Amino acid sequence: MLSIWSLFGPSRERQRLDAALRRHGLHPQLLSDPIKLTALRLVGPRASEASIERAGALIAYCLLGPGDFAAVNEAAAVDEQERRLALALEAPQGEDARLIMLCLRSGRAEASIEARFELEETS
Repeated sequence: MLSIWSLFGPSRERQRLDAALRRHGLHPQLLSDPIKLTALRLVGPRASEASIERAGALIAYCLLGPGDFAAVNEAAAVDEQERRLALALEAPQGEDARLIMLCLRSGRAEASIEARFELEETS
């Protein structure tokens, strides 16, 4: 199958996101390219390395769940993601909330993360 990545290779931002996902325990190939591209768009154009790292951590947390994320990351990182989830529930229009929604809508979010958020089905 021909993709844009086979022609030009992944962008620097995508490589950074892949590296961040891997550092936080999620193999980058478990996340499809459209989801990665959408995540990068949510983070913003010309995103800093720090913002891509933060996005990767939150996405990994949402897909792995608290237990598997904790097995790979320090307790402080787990606490930080828990804090971000709580804040996203209070501010559903923020960047973190949009990243969480992306994970939920992808159908890849871990069950305990899904249980915290109620998705409204649109017909």
